Amino acid sequence: MLAQKLGLSKRTLERRFQLHIGTTPKKYAHIVRLRNALFQRQTLSSWADVAHFTGYYDQSHLINDFQALYGLSPDTLYPQIETSKTIQFSGLLNLAKVTQ
Repeated sequence: MLAQKLGLSKRTLERRFQLHIGTTPKKYAHIVRLRNALFQRQTLSSWADVAHFTGYYDQSHLINDFQALYGLSPDTLYPQIETSKTIQFSGLLNLAKVTQ
């Protein structure tokens, strides 16, 4: 576990991450995974292929994660955004705001 390697408690790591990044490590990882799915959709032919490539059990789990975080299906969200290869965290958070 990262917290142990840094000599911190899990809660201290979460608080510091929240302070500097703006969200918890778990939510950050979730956002990055979904953003990666959007990047992969540019080269893969279906959301089922994207789900498999990004480590989801199946397409429905990928779709449920998109709906839980953004309130939209990936098919609705994908055409509305212009993805960038640079991972800027503020841009990741703003993705949820842009679509609402």
